[in-house]
Amino acid sequence: MIITVIGAECTGKTTLVRFLAGHYGVPWVPEAARVFVERERRPARRTDVEAIAALHRALVSGAPNGPFIFCDTDLLSTVAYARHYFGSCPRALSRMALGRPADLYLVAADDLPWVAESDQRGTEDDRALVQNRIRKLVKRSGSPWAEVRGQGQGRQEAAVRAIDRFLGRS
Repeated sequence: MIITVIGAECTGKTTLVRFLAGHYGVPWVPEAARVFVERERRPARRTDVEAIAALHRALVSGAPNGPFIFCDTDLLSTVAYARHYFGSCPRALSRMALGRPADLYLVAADDLPWVAESDQRGTEDDRALVQNRIRKLVKRSGSPWAEVRGQGQGRQEAAVRAIDRFLGRS
């Protein structure tokens, strides 16, 4: 089973995924786009979209076994970012993303302060547009989802409540 934390840039996804993996004692998969950019030492290009998607699939396949894993984004993010920054996304990738959604999505709300990072290409305005694309894709996926809001411990507790409800623990 896969639980994916998804959202635009600067929404606290990685921090939340790390916390949740520790809280539940399960593995997590890093954001493929970030791994790709760090490995290549350059910003992603339109021609990299399929390689990023392949890297995501490889990271998930290589994750240790457990009752479930957490993903820091997934193919829906790749689709949303490709459409926003490059104007399009390969149809096969869009179909694949919607054909293999996560079992649960936690949409990290864009209610955290914007903090520009050196490897980001976007702006705070882009964040709102990408967030809207992601919400639409998550809804279209048909998977259960919950939006996680707040800061710090409040955000973490909201995520745990959503997961526990999904797992039938509450």
